[in-house]
Amino acid sequence: MLARRIAAFGLFDALLWVSGAAAIAALVWRRDRWPSFVAGGWLAAALLGLSAGGYFRGHYLIPALPPLAVAVALAVAASRRWVGSALLAALLVAWVAGRPWLFGMTIEQQLIRRYHSLRFAVSLDLGDYLREAGCRSLFVLASEPQIYHYSGCRAVSPMVLMNPLFGGYPDSRRRQEQTLAEIRRDPPDFIVLSRAGRGVPLFASSDRWLYERIRELTRDEYRLVGVTASDRRGVHDPQRVDWADRFDLQIFRRIASAD
Repeated sequence: MLARRIAAFGLFDALLWVSGAAAIAALVWRRDRWPSFVAGGWLAAALLGLSAGGYFRGHYLIPALPPLAVAVALAVAASRRWVGSALLAALLVAWVAGRPWLFGMTIEQQLIRRYHSLRFAVSLDLGDYLREAGCRSLFVLASEPQIYHYSGCRAVSPMVLMNPLFGGYPDSRRRQEQTLAEIRRDPPDFIVLSRAGRGVPLFASSDRWLYERIRELTRDEYRLVGVTASDRRGVHDPQRVDWADRFDLQIFRRIASAD
């Protein structure tokens, strides 16, 4: 996936990476120890960090951008004036040609362009909804731990990130059983669930045991009170939505809590 991402680089990305790497190599060749240590060591640490996980997304490259920028700046400062000016001009032309700017775009437009979803913005709406509904405790079975922060609800399990539960690890089932026991011991007022498992890292090798148990729990002890959509803001009445639309997260309220 990293190779595919690099293959999809635009002109600016490619020029920045080539220039930064070349600058670090030149610093090493010239035996400029401190600048090469700062730029080269920083970049090496960033590359090690972004490649340490088992899954790669494009924005993982962000930690490597500062050392690349520092390397280019060191190269410009150390080179002849016309060489540095030519390099900066080339980077500027490549950046403008890629039209990456977001000036004048709304948050919604930026999110749709970057993620093709409004889920991050909708998390704010969902947090407000839960807080106004009197939520005291919560379990989110989705890749959205920020909902705990926005709502102020107490997490009933320390597993607010789903990867340890659904990453296909040897101890995933044990962690899932432990999480379900915590939920049974301290039933949350609300459960937020990804519709049909979307948004949860249910890879091909993942164990779906906990997801199915939570579905059973919401069916027996909770009632559906709201849904969110990936292409519009707000929390919507589940009785008034077209389920063929892009509806995303489901919000369940514990029946005893509602009463």
